[in-house]
Amino acid sequence: MDIILVPFLIVMKMLINFMTGVVLVSVLLGWLVVADILSTNNKLIYYIVDILTRISNFMLNPIRRRLQSICPSFDLAPLALILWLSFCELVIARILARFCL
Repeated sequence: MDIILVPFLIVMKMLINFMTGVVLVSVLLGWLVVADILSTNNKLIYYIVDILTRISNFMLNPIRRRLQSICPSFDLAPLALILWLSFCELVIARILARFCL
C-alpha cells in the first residue's frame, strides 16, 4: 500500500507548494502592477501576470464568494487559501512521517 501512497503524497505536497507559490507570486505581481512598478504594456510581463492571475483566480474565486459577505472591503482569499494549503501540507507531512518511520 505504501508503494503507491508515499509517492502520491509526495506529488501532492509538491503540487501544494507549487500552488502556494503561484498564489504568492500572483498577489505580489498584482501589487506591483497596481503600484505602477511593473507595466503591463510589456507583452512578456502582461502574459506572465495574465497566466498567473488565471491560475490563481481559479483557486481563489470560490473562496472569494464565501468571504465576500464576511469582509467585503478586503480580499482575504489569498490568505485563506495559503493557510488552507499550509494545513494540508502539514497533514501530508505527518502522514509521510508515519509511513517513513
